[in-house]
Amino acid sequence: MKTPVLETARLILRPFFIEDAPAVFRCWESDPEVARYMFWTSHNDIKKTIEWVKKEISRIESDDWYI
Repeated sequence: MKTPVLETARLILRPFFIEDAPAVFRCWESDPEVARYMFWTSHNDIKKTIEWVKKEISRIESDDWYI
């Protein structure tokens, strides 16, 4: 099943794209203050974030991912 895009006036929930990796790294992964509230440790290298995004994309494509 294709993951639907959910959109409101102020929010868009959609699957990851590999092009999202730099923004994910900048906004979530490289900031220990943000990551401390997450269940993972922050990334100190964008390569780790790229691999994580690729893994999430694979999960989405295999129907093993839910919002």
